[in-house]
Amino acid sequence: RRLLEKPNLQIVALCRSSSNEEEELPELLLQHAHHCKVVQVDLTSKESIDNWMQEDVVPQKIDCCIHTAAISNPGVCQQDPEAARALNVPKYFIDALFQNNPSLKFIAFSTDQVYNGQNGGAPHKEESLGVAPCNVYGATKLELEQYVLQQHDSVYMLRSSILLGDVPTLWPAHSTFLHFCKSRTTPTTFWTDEIRSVVD
Repeated sequence: RRLLEKPNLQIVALCRSSSNEEEELPELLLQHAHHCKVVQVDLTSKESIDNWMQEDVVPQKIDCCIHTAAISNPGVCQQDPEAARALNVPKYFIDALFQNNPSLKFIAFSTDQVYNGQNGGAPHKEESLGVAPCNVYGATKLELEQYVLQQHDSVYMLRSSILLGDVPTLWPAHSTFLHFCKSRTTPTTFWTDEIRSVVD
């Protein structure tokens, strides 16, 4: 929301499942349509990426990419590791971005699930605890981290744990893990048997 309110920024928001119909776009985006563009791109499709690159990336310079696309449901990732890896580690998309924008700043969300949670010594520090993903989701996020960090500069990986707050109103989105806990009919022990860093 704060980025949208900066008139000197040109913003391109990529999404996969939203409608192209302008009347269905959130009111906030319509208010800032002069410097914010919403584009459907399938990050698992070379053709979809190439089409977007030719339209938006090649003609102009991109200074920063905030990458949040992912299959973030651990259960779904476990059921279909191939699909999870295809979206969570979009190598072709990343390479295409940097090829056209070598000085790009790349910011991406990772997860605390790159740790296995069994080694003790919390709070964990990267320099004192080796990563060992506890599930497929964590493994795909670790692969994303390693792929980008080994090849590019100006890369920032945020290993978030729990994101608090309401479901975003800017764009239709799935509920958070805490909304899931609230919807359950049985009490959760989440706050009593785990130690995590929470981001609000």
